[in-house]
Parts: sequence; C-alpha cells; structure tokens
Amino acid sequence: MRVEALVSEGDFIKRIIEHAETWDADCVFLGSGDLGCGRSAGPGSVALAVAAGAPCSVEIVRGPIDPNQPVPANN
Repeated sequence: MRVEALVSEGDFIKRIIEHAETWDADCVFLGSGDLGCGRSAGPGSVALAVAAGAPCSVEIVRGPIDPNQPVPANN
C-alpha cells in the first residue's frame, strides 16, 4: 500500500478532489469533524463534499481527539 500526504493551499475541498484524480487514488481518508469525547453532529461538511465529488472511495474516520479520553461504546 502506498500512502502519501500533501500540504496545499487554496480551496481544500477542490484540492483534495484534484489530488485524488491526479494520483489515481483508490481511497481518500478524512477526519469526520468530530467534536471530541464522542460528541459529533455527524460527518463534517468537508468530508461530505469530498465524498460527493471524489473519483474514488472516501473513508470518513472519527476518533477521540484526546487519547486520554475513553472511546464511547457503540449502542
């Protein structure tokens, strides 16, 4: 598996989608915009916009911001 990271300026939604196309990416991984400690209003607007426009799969990942905070149990 090849993994690459990039720091870029500009409209970040457009840039992520452009880079996914240029790199012929199989998948883009993005944070969910989680507020931390298990509080979340759902996937963030950036993640949803990239998922709608990307030419590949998009994995929306969430997790605790503070590693000392317990991960909430799934109900």
